[in-house]
Amino acid sequence: PGDPKPSTYFTENPVQVTVTGGYHRAGSFLGEIADLSRLVNVSQLKLKGFDKGDLDESVQADFVATAYTLAEGTPNEPAKQSGPVAK
Repeated sequence: PGDPKPSTYFTENPVQVTVTGGYHRAGSFLGEIADLSRLVNVSQLKLKGFDKGDLDESVQADFVATAYTLAEGTPNEPAKQSGPVAK
């Protein structure tokens, strides 16, 4: 995991990922990332092919997957109250 990068409304949470597998399996994995229920961007994608070896390990994908979380107190998330709670 990389260092979180906060901004006004959200925080970027980058993670460096390396996967090795068949070409179609690597593509399926990236497709599953796209189908996640939370927003995740894939950037800095680098594919490296292997000429020799097993078909199940014919490609290596290196990329950064960045997930986003809302910052505290944004319109979609109530701000935390300080002090005693009124009853």
